[in-house]
Amino acid sequence: MEKPWLLNSGASHNITSDLANLTTHSKYNGTDEVILGDGSGLKISHTGSLSLQFSKKIFRLPDKPCVPYLCKKLISVHHLTKHNDVSVELHPFYFLVKDKHTGVIILKGTCSNGVYAFPKPMVSPSSKFLALAHERTSTNSSHKRLGHPSHKIVAHLVKNFFLPVSSSKLYSSYNSCSINKAHQLLFCQNSLTSQAPLDLIYTDV
Repeated sequence: MEKPWLLNSGASHNITSDLANLTTHSKYNGTDEVILGDGSGLKISHTGSLSLQFSKKIFRLPDKPCVPYLCKKLISVHHLTKHNDVSVELHPFYFLVKDKHTGVIILKGTCSNGVYAFPKPMVSPSSKFLALAHERTSTNSSHKRLGHPSHKIVAHLVKNFFLPVSSSKLYSSYNSCSINKAHQLLFCQNSLTSQAPLDLIYTDV
């Protein structure tokens, strides 16, 4: 029987022991470990992102480490609320996930033996059904690929859609982009009139 995802307010990251639970992933070569309550550490084999689909919402959870020797699947309350514009209410026998702006209940989970577990059924898109390829590029390149949007829109897209950029730093100005967005002023009204084609010729050189 598949183990449920557990909601954890004490976890700083979303954690799984099964690589198949991650939508995208890459091998982790760093030195960080997952520190348990007794002070011991568990090695991280991979990092990636996770998408959990329920009837009313798809929750997207980035920066998720895979820890092979961990026996539980944890979802960080902080990551859940930060990346999905939701709030979480904990009650004695259940918990609620609500839309942060409207207060509408998106999800209701149970509490068993003091542990809050996500309900079933849910769909976790597996990487074996997806063919994903990307390169980590600069914010400037992303700005061009997205059609030269404003700085605010670029920052929103990079943050909320987890675009693989080498740096999230936005440049102070895009000269060519600003020039291309310049608009010609309207012609001024005047009293000149013409009676036939080519009586009047206007040039703007």
